[in-house]
Amino acid sequence: MLNRPGALEDEIAAVIVERATETARDLFHDDAPAPVGDDLYTRAVRGVHAGLVARREAQDAAERQRQYDETDAYLAKIKAGGEIE
Repeated sequence: MLNRPGALEDEIAAVIVERATETARDLFHDDAPAPVGDDLYTRAVRGVHAGLVARREAQDAAERQRQYDETDAYLAKIKAGGEIE
């Protein structure tokens, strides 16, 4: 399995990614900030954490926009003299 050039490095990278992803998800679910540091593992955790935060912010923004659109449609209906439900 490790008999090709770079195989050990690939295995180490896979372990780092797996652990960093677990740590980032735990931090995200606890609403904790990403760690600060410049080592490879910390940077990997920050990268995954930033992706999770960005996805949540995008979902929140989409929900807010949906609510705005719903309110705009309701107000337009009222303005047009439509029946209010």
